[in-house]
Amino acid sequence: MKKFITKTNAFLIEKFPNIWNTKIVWVLLVSIILHGIFFIFGLLTFTNPESLHDMRAKDIYFENGTIFMNIILFIIIIVVWLSYLFKNNAFKSLYPLKRKHLFGHLLMYILIVFCTSSFYISYNYGLKTYISFTYEDEKVIDEVLKSNKAALFFSHKLEDYTLEERKYPAPFDTLYCSHVAPKNLDEIEYIDDNYEIVEKKVDSSLPHLSFFDEKYYYYTLYTKTGSSKQEAFNSEFKGYVYYRTKDTIRTYYYKDKVFDITTVETSALPSYYNYSSRFYRLNEDSNARNYYRISSTNPYTYNEGREILDKKVFWNKEAYDLLQRNNPKEIKQTLTDLLAICDTYKVKHNLTPDTWFSLVYHPEDFKLKALIREEPKEEFAYFNNANKTELETFKENLLTDYFIETDKLYNLFDNVEDIKESTPFSDSIHVYLWLSFVISAMILMFRTTGLKTFILTIVTAGVVSIFIGLSATVYDHIMKYPNRNTEYFVTYLSLIITIVILLVPILFSQKLKKIIVGICVNLSLVSFMAFILLVMGLISIYQNDYCRSTEIRPCDTIWDVFGIYWSPILFIINLIILYFYTKVIKNWKALPEA
Repeated sequence: MKKFITKTNAFLIEKFPNIWNTKIVWVLLVSIILHGIFFIFGLLTFTNPESLHDMRAKDIYFENGTIFMNIILFIIIIVVWLSYLFKNNAFKSLYPLKRKHLFGHLLMYILIVFCTSSFYISYNYGLKTYISFTYEDEKVIDEVLKSNKAALFFSHKLEDYTLEERKYPAPFDTLYCSHVAPKNLDEIEYIDDNYEIVEKKVDSSLPHLSFFDEKYYYYTLYTKTGSSKQEAFNSEFKGYVYYRTKDTIRTYYYKDKVFDITTVETSALPSYYNYSSRFYRLNEDSNARNYYRISSTNPYTYNEGREILDKKVFWNKEAYDLLQRNNPKEIKQTLTDLLAICDTYKVKHNLTPDTWFSLVYHPEDFKLKALIREEPKEEFAYFNNANKTELETFKENLLTDYFIETDKLYNLFDNVEDIKESTPFSDSIHVYLWLSFVISAMILMFRTTGLKTFILTIVTAGVVSIFIGLSATVYDHIMKYPNRNTEYFVTYLSLIITIVILLVPILFSQKLKKIIVGICVNLSLVSFMAFILLVMGLISIYQNDYCRSTEIRPCDTIWDVFGIYWSPILFIINLIILYFYTKVIKNWKALPEA
């Protein structure tokens, strides 16, 4: 092995001296091996399905110590590499080097830092590979469908089975249910321009159904039509209960007349017929799934739009049809399938198909007669029986000691789909690119200008940052209160300082001390990008101000032209600028010390 390394080094120093000088071959070889090891770690991380029971399992890299292993290995590799790199400092007599060689060193530094810091990418591709092969799409879809079918009988929350959740059959799909809060006769009429709830008294003599202190009034609806560009809280459309948007047309729905619900339903007791939720929604991003999961029990759901209500009608129809078939074998098989899925993925429960079936199967009316916990009962649970309402007592009487940790099953499905859809490379490439550039620029600073100038550069950068911060504070104090002018002031001040730093090495290198010019040379390596960002930031500020004065809604700025793709575009532009700037670095190195 030693002989091989010696021969390789001899070949490199003879044929490719710059590559030999940077030791890039050996660093990349070590990095490739470590990337393979991190990939294997990723493959092994989720072999136990219980590790997928928590939310956002995709972020396990930051929670199980892998990130610290990555950081430690990165530091060790960089320190060892720099110790060899600085033994052969070709920059001590820099000016004879060609521009492309100097720029080539910077590119090799960037590649080395990128490869030795980005083990996160390999680790996450290991996670994704394991999940994709273990949880095949057809299998997961089948399990989700079975879980959604069984969710009707989860019986976790009384609120999922109350009358207001009923959306099928007709006329429930066309009516608006006004659920009156307990102990008063107020209902939410609308939310005003300040997002404050406006309440309206309800006549208790109107036809309704009651469930203890809960009262359910049903209304027919009428509509108004407007443009989707109009604000939802426009005074012309106040008081709507929900709206539907199609193309540029928005239809607002309003309460009309009270409908006598007692003609189609005689009881407001919780029933499985009322269930209109969905346990897990496939083919949606994680944020959307969790949003609908929360909004299904939100009293203001109606104002979220007709689209979700249409889905609830469909889900309620599925539950209704299953109950109407009243096939005990089908229902029991549904429960059996769910428990088998739970056992496969180590989701804890204390039910058997027979026990669960006996809790939920009441074919005479399918009323809710037992509540199943979402987690095991606490061994020393304390209940305060003082001042309990009738509804609270009713819930307590229904609550059993049986449980199914369905949240864990939901998280598992969510994590599996989230990891499958993840793109570790594109999600993190921007961070690692810019991190690699900054660290590489600092290494180049040190090698070209020396330790003294490098330290003074860091001190100068800190002083400039403090100066800008203090200037902004003083400006705010003078203006009496913070406003948009402060944003302009800070941006313009930063831009002026950046321009001065960039111009010093180009225009004043012969008139100032070499160490001062050297500090500006070092700062210029990162100031070009700062200059571009500040200019784009100013353009964005002006665009936003113009939009605020002419449009109700914010409009696109320069940042929205390419979105996230600005990152690689600016990175390439920065490298092109630095290629031409290497001539300035060489000229500075050639300056006399005096």
